[in-house]
Amino acid sequence: MKNKGLEEQLKSSIEKIELNDFSTVWENIEDRLEPEAALAGSAVSVESVVLANDIGTVKNKVKNISLFILCGLILIGVVLAIVLPLVLKNSADSIKYHNEEELSFRYVAEEEFYGKSEISKLNSLAFPFEKEAFELIIAKDDIIKGGRFSFFDESTGSEGKLGFYDKSVIFTTDYKEFQSNIVIENAKVYYNEKEITNEFKSYEAVIEMNNANYKLDIILYSETNLLQFIEKYFV
Repeated sequence: MKNKGLEEQLKSSIEKIELNDFSTVWENIEDRLEPEAALAGSAVSVESVVLANDIGTVKNKVKNISLFILCGLILIGVVLAIVLPLVLKNSADSIKYHNEEELSFRYVAEEEFYGKSEISKLNSLAFPFEKEAFELIIAKDDIIKGGRFSFFDESTGSEGKLGFYDKSVIFTTDYKEFQSNIVIENAKVYYNEKEITNEFKSYEAVIEMNNANYKLDIILYSETNLLQFIEKYFV
């Protein structure tokens, strides 16, 4: 009897328990899961962070190197733009060419002629024959560009006029178009026969040497020819 009464009480208590429906229970569970899912979704792995930092660092280094190279190229361009024209100008100004027609001739005494340093620098050859009528060859800026004289050489039976010119002088006649040319040791000779008779031979010649260009007008009365004269005094 006692047990029966207890059974009735338990049954009555169970019937009084109210259970929520499934939808209400799921809503409560879902509300609890959403913050955890959101936190899990927003989490970034350590590897991703490190990789991102490394990529950023590499990009910055590449950018810095590219910027340095670009600045260097710009600097080089600026320097070349300023310096190169000056160098070219100075190179062009270092050699001032003179046309032969623009030069003047000044007669001087032999002592003054050979006393000019420009003459000794241009002409290092010894001409032991008889010389006269010494002239300085002068440019418009009053700079000596050479010298010339008349001569008579008994040993070769010749006479004429011999001049020597600075390399910057451009001859009026294009001597490289002369009839003949020949190299004799350190002299390159261009020459024309002007007149050949039974009594004499007449030539015009230009002899290129290291220090100067020589211009020669010569008449030979003997059996000596032009090249023998040049070999004797220019080689």
